[in-house]
Amino acid sequence: MVISKAAKARAWVLFIFYLFLLSWFLFVSVGGTVRDEYFDKRIVHWVPMKHTYQTLSIIISGNFGAENKVGYTYLAFRNIIGNILLFMPFGFLAPIILPIVRSLKGIMLFTGAFSLMAELIQFVLKIGVFDIDDVIFNLIGGTLGYLCLYGFRNLLFRDHVSKDLNGEAF
Repeated sequence: MVISKAAKARAWVLFIFYLFLLSWFLFVSVGGTVRDEYFDKRIVHWVPMKHTYQTLSIIISGNFGAENKVGYTYLAFRNIIGNILLFMPFGFLAPIILPIVRSLKGIMLFTGAFSLMAELIQFVLKIGVFDIDDVIFNLIGGTLGYLCLYGFRNLLFRDHVSKDLNGEAF
């Protein structure tokens, strides 16, 4: 895909704005009262999907008390869907401005590394729990964003060279 300088410049502006928003969601908006005490324990969830499975099992079984049902369900789905949606712009914008991530493999490695770095920063600064599920959901979001870009490339970029997902996609 041939990307004009103007399109690349717009993508850079959007990407920088997105990174500011992402940083706010990942590092500033987390925490608060009871959660601060939870984060102080430096909890790590290493086993993929174990914590998500446990959370969804509790929601399905209703073993958290009727008074907590709406809040608990909201938090669980916000975590899953939120992590996916939060990284979709990453997968959409990064391939436009960074030639090294213009393949499916490239965007998956870049998204995974960036997400892993964010989880480590949250853990070290005690503003979040290191959760491998978050990395997985972020990776899904980045990949979906990339696939949206790939799917809409004809509409977004008029002068393009199309190739398949396994090679240089743009």
